[in-house]
Amino acid sequence: MRERRRSLLNDSPNWAPQMNSKIDAAIEALRRQGHSVRPYNREGQFWYEIDGRMLASHQEMEDLADRVYSLVELEDLFVRRKNEIN
Repeated sequence: MRERRRSLLNDSPNWAPQMNSKIDAAIEALRRQGHSVRPYNREGQFWYEIDGRMLASHQEMEDLADRVYSLVELEDLFVRRKNEIN
């Protein structure tokens, strides 16, 4: 199991937060759909980079696994968050 999680995190277990089955499910579902997912540490906060063009928080990834959001809705949240910062 540990090796599977390490491969999901692209062999970077040193700074990744504790994974859980919801995060595993979200990552696997995205990858099955042809998306790339990698952990991303931005200013000390952990994110998941999806397709090299958007970031999702740990909670957003859990919500994606629970089908609270679709990937399109998650991208819309990312765009709104980015616009609030700028």
